[in-house]
Amino acid sequence: DYISAFLTMRCNLSCSFCLNAFDKDFDRKKFKELSGWEWIDALNKIESRADVPITFSGGEPSLHKDFIQIINNLKSDLKIDILTNLYWNEKIFERFTSEVDPKRIQRESPYASIRASYHPEQMGNGKKLVENAKRLKNAGFDVGIWSVLYPSPTQLSAINQMQFRCKEEGIEFRVKEFT
Repeated sequence: DYISAFLTMRCNLSCSFCLNAFDKDFDRKKFKELSGWEWIDALNKIESRADVPITFSGGEPSLHKDFIQIINNLKSDLKIDILTNLYWNEKIFERFTSEVDPKRIQRESPYASIRASYHPEQMGNGKKLVENAKRLKNAGFDVGIWSVLYPSPTQLSAINQMQFRCKEEGIEFRVKEFT
């Protein structure tokens, strides 16, 4: 369904149920990160179908120093999706919204091309996340918020509240199974 490119394993959150922190000895910083041009050269060799995007994920893909460069230099027939926590700093927001064409990250799909993960234990009520999603949406990007159905009463209650918050703000919200 998609081709995943883990641009970095680094993350600016530390969720207790992180899929990438399955082992107590796991160290996000021990992975050598490819440069932007290495990613561009490798990904541009891919021959894919229009319905199979390159999905930037990680860790948090926006933490890769060449995140925007990679997006802007992939060949145009490669479709792009982004999985992110959307806890971007102001510099990334400004560069992303001014340097990336929203059409570059849009495709025919039943779900948003930029999917932000809601993690209640790290994001609280998710107010900042919804604000960031609205900011991207207002800039013309196709964005939605997803959350993992982690089986804890606190998590499930927060997800329920987030569903209403997103509906009020016109942001797509979905849940996915805990694996």
